[in-house]
Amino acid sequence: MASPIVLDEYKRAIAEHFDARTAYSRSKTHARLANRLVRLAAPQPDERVLDIATGTGFVAILAAQLVGERGTVVGVDISTGMLEQATEAIVAEGVSNIELIQADAETLDYSAGSFDLILCCNALPYMTDVPAALRLWHSLLRPGGQLAFNCWAEESYATGHLLRAIAARHGIQVAVIGQDTGTPERCRWVYPNRGSGRANSHLFLGRSI
Repeated sequence: MASPIVLDEYKRAIAEHFDARTAYSRSKTHARLANRLVRLAAPQPDERVLDIATGTGFVAILAAQLVGERGTVVGVDISTGMLEQATEAIVAEGVSNIELIQADAETLDYSAGSFDLILCCNALPYMTDVPAALRLWHSLLRPGGQLAFNCWAEESYATGHLLRAIAARHGIQVAVIGQDTGTPERCRWVYPNRGSGRANSHLFLGRSI
């Protein structure tokens, strides 16, 4: 992994929160969501995949198994605790084509066209600027590449009060969950999608041109 990154106060608090979540890797709910996202995104053999906020590696491991030995998966996260758990899971699964990097998903410096597929499972609400993050990730896709993420539907029970309260203490205004991405139409509006796409209330898949 790369050298430790410099995080602002808000993201440092988020990282510390996830550092403390030592049981995350045993979460059946998160495993189920990861399975669904990867199944719908359908990584192909030999592809290069970026897993945003990889956490304990649920998505990265599944994607790595599908892209095969000649494919690669890069998992990024701001939490060292999550990355440590991901490393243990990767070793346990015997997967060798995953690279883990501590990085801020909103300031990635990969070159354009670096990835065939970018995945983000359960992390979009933590971004300080969702539209800007999606535009950045889109810019990292090769022509024809795919960005897939899940997000809470507008009518979801998840309100994000705690997340917004934490952010407010650091002077950051986090949008109400669903405000930017609560419907397929909103997903298409914030995502610079000029090709084809398909969506439902929890997942949006768009293709770059």
